[in-house]
Amino acid sequence: MTVRALIIAPTYDDKQSWPPLIYTKKDADGFKELLVEVLEVSPTDIKLLDASYSGNPLNGGSISVPDIDNILQSASAIINDLQDGDTFIFFFSGHGLEIEGIKLIPQYCLRSNVRRTAFDLENDLLKPMHESKKDISTLFIIDACRCIEGIKGITTVSTTLPELLKNNRITGLLACSRGETSKEIRDFENGVFTYFLIESIKELKESNDLTINNLYDVVRKKVNAYTGKTQNPELILEGKNPLEFLSVYQMTNNEKISHVLETHPDGLTDKQMQELLKMNGNSQRPGRKSLEKRGIIISESKLEGEKLWKLSKYSTEPKQPNMYDY
Repeated sequence: MTVRALIIAPTYDDKQSWPPLIYTKKDADGFKELLVEVLEVSPTDIKLLDASYSGNPLNGGSISVPDIDNILQSASAIINDLQDGDTFIFFFSGHGLEIEGIKLIPQYCLRSNVRRTAFDLENDLLKPMHESKKDISTLFIIDACRCIEGIKGITTVSTTLPELLKNNRITGLLACSRGETSKEIRDFENGVFTYFLIESIKELKESNDLTINNLYDVVRKKVNAYTGKTQNPELILEGKNPLEFLSVYQMTNNEKISHVLETHPDGLTDKQMQELLKMNGNSQRPGRKSLEKRGIIISESKLEGEKLWKLSKYSTEPKQPNMYDY
């Protein structure tokens, strides 16, 4: 079970005819730090597009611009890498429109050519996800205005964002309701929604009360109180539990291996077993006898010539008391 995340945070300038947003980059950086430091997601499984430099910019480093081409390329790469049982987290902080589909506004998107230069959530992300036929958990967090204002030549009649996510069985946390704007906080240099989201996840994780419903209730109350109910977050609860991976991360390493094997009754290939152990900080897959010493009894079978690892028995008490949890 791997958690993969795509974090997008454009900035805007007057040339694009979109109001500048000051704190989207801090939203993105804060959310990535939350995933790594609090939710224990591997940094290598997070793609951040917020105009940050990767490596030394003076020595061949690259800049991750959140424009439409980079977003499409990054989304496609993540979808291809996802495996059954994985979790995909999509985070966007920026401008949004609910016109002719759900449009998220990337860097360099032209207001005069929204059809060609905006990120269409349904056609550019949800359809490729559906076509991949991956059995995954998903969580979409969108800190964006949900404007329904008219743009010349574009109709405002469309499926709403909650309807779109429900139809695709996506769990979503939205910063505001349709027709509302998503505000920024000068005091904390963040978007209102993202600031209270990060704060609430930390609090609920610390108290072992972190569920989607609890998170939504706490964030909604805080955002409502701060904005005088002019910004009303929404929750769309569909599909598999996207926070299931948290219960796995709270297990011991032995329990993690057992849990994943239990949830894959058809077995894991050697490659999948390797990925599982990498998640637990191991560079090599131990042999069957090594696993048995830890109370994990695994049987081997073959499917089309490929070895499969299956859980036959698991005991929380290792056979050798001095064996450490790896």
